[in-house]
Amino acid sequence: MQEPFLDVVVETPTSHSPMNTDIARKAQWSSPRTTKTPLPEAQLIPFVSLSSLAVLALIGGLAAHAGGAKVIMGAVRVTFWGGLAMAMTAGIGWLVGAIA
Repeated sequence: MQEPFLDVVVETPTSHSPMNTDIARKAQWSSPRTTKTPLPEAQLIPFVSLSSLAVLALIGGLAAHAGGAKVIMGAVRVTFWGGLAMAMTAGIGWLVGAIA
């Protein structure tokens, strides 16, 4: 007879509060609202790209702080990989003709 599946919960002491995690999680959903602007169409893509990178840096720093890591390294890591993903997406869009 097979033994039933057992859930193992490992509790580790943390130095952050649930509020820090909640703030970081809510900041993640604020980025679309911060990029609404009456800019001309020619300036819209650079503005959205730069503001998205700024929000990524903020979220990375908040998440690193909430996790007890170095804030600068967390911000740099999330910004770098997010920027790389944005650049790859733009490159693929350019290859298939979706970006003029």
